[in-house]
Amino acid sequence: MKIETKTYQKITPGTPGNLLTRYREGEDIIQYESCKVMYTPADFDMSTIREITPEEDAAYNEAKDKASQAEREGGSIVNG
Repeated sequence: MKIETKTYQKITPGTPGNLLTRYREGEDIIQYESCKVMYTPADFDMSTIREITPEEDAAYNEAKDKASQAEREGGSIVNG
């Protein structure tokens, strides 16, 4: 039997009310996700996470919804 002990870290935004995302401009907006807290392995690459405002989150979610709707209707909108 092999037992591995892993250490995790809790990541929260530095500014109360902000969110965290791994999304970068130019990526497929349909893949956009955000959260208030992330739990990651201790060796997780923190450079892949960035903090965004609620307004940025709303804009990304609106673009994601439009792209998803266009995809369902047979069209293709990339990045909003």
